Amino acid sequence: MPKPGGESALRLDLSMSRIVWGDWEPIRFDYRVVNTAKQPVDFEDGDSGRGFAGKVMYLRDPQRKIRSFGSHWAEPKQYAPNFHGRTEKFDSGATVYEQTRMEPANFFGDFGNGKHAVQVVVPVGRMAINADPIQQLASRPVEFQVVTLTPALRRTMETTPKDDAGVSLEPVARSIATSKIGQAITMRLTNNSAKSIYFSKYINDKLSPTTFEVFAGSGKWIKGPVGWCGSFLGAEELAPKKTATITTYSPTDTGRYFRITIEVNDKGSKKTRTIVSRVIEIVDDKKQK
Repeated sequence: MPKPGGESALRLDLSMSRIVWGDWEPIRFDYRVVNTAKQPVDFEDGDSGRGFAGKVMYLRDPQRKIRSFGSHWAEPKQYAPNFHGRTEKFDSGATVYEQTRMEPANFFGDFGNGKHAVQVVVPVGRMAINADPIQQLASRPVEFQVVTLTPALRRTMETTPKDDAGVSLEPVARSIATSKIGQAITMRLTNNSAKSIYFSKYINDKLSPTTFEVFAGSGKWIKGPVGWCGSFLGAEELAPKKTATITTYSPTDTGRYFRITIEVNDKGSKKTRTIVSRVIEIVDDKKQK
């Protein structure tokens, strides 16, 4: 893989949110180019509006084999950069260029088990500082590990936190087809406690926000944004021994396994607790249960 660094006025940083991923997850990274000069610079990208075009991605697999994507862009004669003199001034330390949520699997296919490393390189002349084409700019390789869903990880995933009072949240279907991602799903919220429960984040139109969690290769559940969708409950409270049907939506940006949560509190109490559903699996349309 190319030596990190290169252009003295810029630094290319590549980062991942974590270093352990499941082979059932979309593996992602972000990268950004930072002005490391001690003074402001006029910056221009010669590949503006072209996405990843003009950059090169390298991948090292567990067998130490290195592959690349985009190396044909390293020769300007084959894919010339476009500079129009539309520069933008950036202070010292500012990010002059960035791309987020890059998925290397889109370029290299699925990953096998083991340790990998990914690196991004901007070839010579693809960007300009103060109207001068840059030297090659390379990030440091970032190592990450891919794991499969072992029996131990599956047991961890399928262990649902129980509510001490007996409130439960169950999906009507334990799997959804890939073609149904982002569409409505049905959950049943059952109050087996001795008290009525209330929905602490209840808002207008009988709607209570829910959230989702995705199962990661680290064996932990990672929370999605609160209020990513709504649950139509029909009432602000749920009496003892009663069940409410919730219509919510499956997340569109997740791995294969997710679960839904909702916050409740007992009548007369301001203390909130989170009710967690059992895991729901996203499966190929032909395999839907």
